[in-house]
Amino acid sequence: MAAVTRLGLYGGSRGLYGSFAGKVAGVPVVPTKGGRRKRRRYIVEVDGQFFEVSNIAEAQSVLSQIREIAEVSAEKDVRPGVTVKPPRVSIKTVLGKPVTSKVLKASVQDTQKAIIRIYRKAQESLQRDLEIGRLFKKQLDQEDDDDAIALLLL
Repeated sequence: MAAVTRLGLYGGSRGLYGSFAGKVAGVPVVPTKGGRRKRRRYIVEVDGQFFEVSNIAEAQSVLSQIREIAEVSAEKDVRPGVTVKPPRVSIKTVLGKPVTSKVLKASVQDTQKAIIRIYRKAQESLQRDLEIGRLFKKQLDQEDDDDAIALLLL
């Protein structure tokens, strides 16, 4: 008769498995392969930078942090006359396989869309600021011309 080394809710041909492990006096604990679920680990990639996470919740947390960082970096990255490509976000398993989780796929797509929207908004804001600057300069030049004409007419 085999000694029971693990106690829990699930039973099978190999014995009982669960979260409560213990030793019977004098009998060593034998590791088993069955009954344990492996957690999937993921790698979130943002333009060549890799972030290893151990579950979906951590991956979603990293994706939300990436959105926040994108808001700050978009203002710094966008420059006049240069079209900046927003960073690409992707996620894979540690083994390099594509993610099968629909939740993670949707989160990555939402994050990518948000980053594109943030960079586009920063570019539009810069263009608007440049246009306002040109209008102010034109107005100042016009005022200078009006002052010069007024002095000439005196």
